[in-house]
Amino acid sequence: MAPKWQKIEGDEHTMAYRALAYDLLGMEEFLNDMSRQGWRLIRVHRTNKFTFVPGYPGEFVYRVASPLTDGGFPDKQATAALAAYATAWGATLVAQTYPVSPALWFRTLIVQRPASLGPFELYPDLNARIAEHETRRKRLEKFGLLALVLGVCYFVMGISQGRPLNIGLSSAWIVMAIFYLRPVVKYRALLARLKTERDLQ
Repeated sequence: MAPKWQKIEGDEHTMAYRALAYDLLGMEEFLNDMSRQGWRLIRVHRTNKFTFVPGYPGEFVYRVASPLTDGGFPDKQATAALAAYATAWGATLVAQTYPVSPALWFRTLIVQRPASLGPFELYPDLNARIAEHETRRKRLEKFGLLALVLGVCYFVMGISQGRPLNIGLSSAWIVMAIFYLRPVVKYRALLARLKTERDLQ
């Protein structure tokens, strides 16, 4: 279900969907769903706000990528290569934005391509797609488990020391852990499908 519009100026409609900072796969699904509803993305804000204008239903296919180095830092060369590849195949760069989530300390590449040109993947090589999704899954899982451990620790300290503030902090960390870990299930399912597809090739 799409979030409610927060700002409307003429034909431009801006909405906030901050939960997508934790879930790039969800972001891609959301953008393609908005496209099917007849909205075209024109701008992405660093606070995970999206600005759309009316278009034709299903006019564009959206793809989202976030290349990282082995050390987990932004891979500028890989990002530039993906942007060049997308442009060569008729796609347009919509945004390179930094999500506000501390789980995603890297640039997010968002491209759109006319659906009339057929199916489109930023990673035509199946191994490369699996590698990126595996990197995302591991990163979300790592931060999610860390937030969960901190939440439990604050809760135990709050109960044992009688500090209500620690219990409040515990709740905040546990909620953050849920945001991090929730997309992991989708990534596991997607990775299982992609690996099965690779094995059948």
